[in-house]
Amino acid sequence: MEQRPRVQPPTQNVLDSFGVKGAPTFLPGGEGRVYKAGNIILKHIFKDNIDTMIWTAQLLAGLPENGFRISKPLKTMDSNWFADSWSAWIFLDGSHPTSSQYSQMIEAIVAFHKAIAHAPKPSFIDSEDSPYRRADRYAWELLPQKIHPALI
Repeated sequence: MEQRPRVQPPTQNVLDSFGVKGAPTFLPGGEGRVYKAGNIILKHIFKDNIDTMIWTAQLLAGLPENGFRISKPLKTMDSNWFADSWSAWIFLDGSHPTSSQYSQMIEAIVAFHKAIAHAPKPSFIDSEDSPYRRADRYAWELLPQKIHPALI
């Protein structure tokens, strides 16, 4: 994955737009673009993935959690999904699973996939060629030309 430089924290205008209180602190990981303020995660949006963020926010905002949990997106005070190239999400505390939790993790993944099975293929998937977009296209039934025999 492309390593991007750490972005500056969101401005007070961005914090106010989402109704966020407190000073944002940088979170390592997240491609250098994620900050946390209180129980809110703020993610900087790069031009190449605004459509992805909006589609994801719309999908997850109303998704009932049944056997899994997800971070829900937040709208701005004026009902937009982003402000000045930032999106906001509810923080979920968690940890990486241990080997004894793998079966629970797989159950949650299966439950999540069942919950989003109705989602229509987003138009932006066909507009870019990357390993991630190819995987997305495969999820919407466009199979790769070659599949390793061990995966069949």
